[in-house]
Amino acid sequence: MSKQNVPYVLISASVDYADEFDCDFFAVWQKADWDQHTKRVANAFQSVSEEIEIYFGTNEFLGVTTYAEWKGNFTTKSISEDDAHLLQRLFNGGKKKNFSFGTGSGYLEDILEHLPAE
Repeated sequence: MSKQNVPYVLISASVDYADEFDCDFFAVWQKADWDQHTKRVANAFQSVSEEIEIYFGTNEFLGVTTYAEWKGNFTTKSISEDDAHLLQRLFNGGKKKNFSFGTGSGYLEDILEHLPAE
């Protein structure tokens, strides 16, 4: 039996906000896009020397200081194209090929906007 190359990943996270509550979210990305995104974030973090703040509310933010800290908050699992499309229809209306859902999801998607240019 040959192993199938799965093109999508389900990315999940539960990130602590100021010891008050957890920001829980998930994302579905094409694996190649996720790999490219994490490489870009790793490169951008090389010139960071202070906490990066990613806001998700009026004055609430998730802070991160290193690539390892950022990447360590995520769990990834390969999923089938059918499962990816089902989740896209249920949580995204099929609008974007890569999407996230939940409180604080900008921590995943918007991180590059808060980091120095590569």
